[in-house]
Amino acid sequence: MNAAWHENNKMAKKATPDMRLQWHLRHAAACGCRKIPRSVLVLMKARGISPPPRRSASSLEPPSGPRAPRSGAKRGVTWAILREMALELPGVEEGTSYGTPAFHVRRKLLFRLKEDKASIAIRVAFDDREVLLRLDPRAFYLTDHYRAYPAMLVRLSEARPALLKELIGQTWRAAAPPSLLKALPSPTEDKITAIGVVSGDERRAKKRKAV
Repeated sequence: MNAAWHENNKMAKKATPDMRLQWHLRHAAACGCRKIPRSVLVLMKARGISPPPRRSASSLEPPSGPRAPRSGAKRGVTWAILREMALELPGVEEGTSYGTPAFHVRRKLLFRLKEDKASIAIRVAFDDREVLLRLDPRAFYLTDHYRAYPAMLVRLSEARPALLKELIGQTWRAAAPPSLLKALPSPTEDKITAIGVVSGDERRAKKRKAV
C-alpha cells in the first residue's frame, strides 16, 4: 500500500461519479492496493476506457497510468465537423487567431487550427490536460511552446468525435460569461459523458473546501 499517496489523495466525502472515476484511475496507477469497484468499472466501460492494470506491490517499475479508450472507437474529425460543433454553442463566433481559422466566445479563444492544418490548439485546464494526455496520446499531445499555458494540441486524424465534442463544450463553459451559461445547462453529475473523467467537479469541490 502506498500510504503517502493515500494521505495526499483522500476521496471526497460526497464524491460524484466523475470524482470517483478520476480517483480510481489515479489510484490504480500509483498504488493499486484494492480492486476498482464494480460501479466504477461499469462507468469506465460506458465511456470506452479500459481498466488500468493494478500495480503490483512488489513492482519497482514507474506507474504506467490509465490506458487509452478502446481502439475500436471511430477516429478522425474534419475542420468542417469541428465548425459545426463549435457553432452549436451559444455566443461562439468564427474568426482568426495568429492568421489561422479560430473560434471565440466573447473574444476569448476556444480553439484554433494550427498552421499544419492537421491539428488544433485548444484551451484546457492543466489537470484535465494531464489526464487526456495519458488517456489518449495518439490524439492529444503537447509541445514545449504550450507547456506553460492551459492548452494542448489535438491531432484531427486521431481524435474521437464524441470526446472532442465534449472537450469543446467544456472549454466553452470555462470561457463563456454567466449570461451565456444559462442558455446551455451543464451536464448533471450522474450523466455519462464522453469526457467525464476530466470533469471540473473535483476542482470546484476543492475550491469550496479551501474557502
